[in-house]
Amino acid sequence: MTGIESPWVTDAEAALDEPRGWDARRLDVTIDGEYHRLRLVRFPRGWIASADSVEGPTLGVDRSPYLAVRQALEPLGIGLVAALSAVGRLED
Repeated sequence: MTGIESPWVTDAEAALDEPRGWDARRLDVTIDGEYHRLRLVRFPRGWIASADSVEGPTLGVDRSPYLAVRQALEPLGIGLVAALSAVGRLED
């Protein structure tokens, strides 16, 4: 070790500077007559969404909760407009 600090900051180091904790939400939505349970977890760097399916949960990850939900619902054949309409406005 030379004692010279690296100008690069890892994600782990950057996360230490951000507020701690996470926010989890569960949404029960009906899309095209089918019931879906969505889970959203907010981390300092973005959102993880999961949706239940017959084959197991699907996942989506993005800085936007809406895009994470879209990724989680896409494998279930649910389009963007239907997903966003079902989720509606997420309150902070």
